[in-house]
Amino acid sequence: MSSPAQYKRLIGLEVYSLDAKHVGRITDVGLYIGDENQLGVYIVISKDGQTIGVPVSSIKAIGDIVLLSSDYRDNLVTITEHEEKQAQREQIASTIPEPPRNPVASPEPTREKEIVIPRCPQCGSALIYDVKKRKWYCPRCKKHVKLPALVESRVPRCPYCGLPLSYIEQYDKWYCYNCKRYVEVERH
Repeated sequence: MSSPAQYKRLIGLEVYSLDAKHVGRITDVGLYIGDENQLGVYIVISKDGQTIGVPVSSIKAIGDIVLLSSDYRDNLVTITEHEEKQAQREQIASTIPEPPRNPVASPEPTREKEIVIPRCPQCGSALIYDVKKRKWYCPRCKKHVKLPALVESRVPRCPYCGLPLSYIEQYDKWYCYNCKRYVEVERH
């Protein structure tokens, strides 16, 4: 990992230690000056309101998750600047007024907000989004499928690139074929 784009793909990934303990989720990437004035890169990991900085040299493996070396706690980076920025963001967010509520609108969620798994009209299997052709594809029928606009509008989109996500039934997860990563989707 060397370019900013490669580091950006780390944000949002879950982090675990080699002994399978959940450390948290990567929320940011930063720079620090280490021993002998060497510049280093660290990841910011947050869990339950706590934030730690871990040098990328402590990363053992990256895939759908990030695995840290067993001695990552010995190499933690002080990230007071990040915490100060987070506090500033929270302070600014608290000053933004809430939008007015429409008293006529129903408090119940509408069907338009429901998440839909796009399925093939022929065989019923979950469709995948073909990034290159910008079309839905049925892997079982081996053909592209046109979805109704109402169904397509209910398919969740990737928070990183904005393209539609594909539902992977085998893992019960949503996947972005453009970003090549799994994405957490809140179910309404």
